[in-house]
Amino acid sequence: MKETSLFLGILLSNLLQEGISSLPTAERDLFIQDCDSPYLQRVEIEGTRYLGKYLGLSIEMGQLDSTHAHILSLLRKLVPQHPFAREALQLIVVET
Repeated sequence: MKETSLFLGILLSNLLQEGISSLPTAERDLFIQDCDSPYLQRVEIEGTRYLGKYLGLSIEMGQLDSTHAHILSLLRKLVPQHPFAREALQLIVVET
């Protein structure tokens, strides 16, 4: 039986991937991982790549707002030249 989880993330566009690729390897490997990460996780959902964070089965609105702000803050620090919009993050239900 498959379980579901919420994922809050941004579409990993070519422009964003270019910015991430330009980071020093140590910094990129610390903040962006393909597995469970305290910072950002790179995932593929239905053939589309995202960068964000798994949230579990449910989350309180205050915690969702905090996580949203944290993800945007990390992205803006890592790739400051990228034009991030607050509404760029998506909340997705994912089968795990």
